Amino acid sequence: MTRGCASWPIPAAGKATPGSSDGPAVRRVTVEAFASDPEEMQAYSMHSCGAIFCQVRVNTTTGETRVDRVLGSYDCGRIINAKTAASQFRGGIIMGLGLALMEDTNFDERTARIMNPSLAEYHVPVHLDVPAIELMWTRRPRPVRPRGRAWNR
Repeated sequence: MTRGCASWPIPAAGKATPGSSDGPAVRRVTVEAFASDPEEMQAYSMHSCGAIFCQVRVNTTTGETRVDRVLGSYDCGRIINAKTAASQFRGGIIMGLGLALMEDTNFDERTARIMNPSLAEYHVPVHLDVPAIELMWTRRPRPVRPRGRAWNR
């Protein structure tokens, strides 16, 4: 079961706060919603598993880290479109490499402001930063999913 709840103040126009004459009254609006999980999620497993292995070199003088090779192994049921699945797996690996090795948020210690707030200083992996990526996945359908297919809509 999925549950959501939100609460926020809304000023009431033209009314004074009780006990005070200096501002409008504020009322709180609370919204709650409940939804049951879809039938597929109640009857079948919707999870997949994966493991990623990296061969890494570290320069002992500068501390620079280089990833030479990456192997991704996935168990996600029967793949309907292998080219799309491989692209999704590679994209996730490249995003993880960028997050681990390149992204950096610099804060000013005096003002606690972000010093690199624009995309001009935002480093993402480019083609030369990406190592050789090998992918493998199981080619057997899972009996716990409808028709043994992966949910990649």
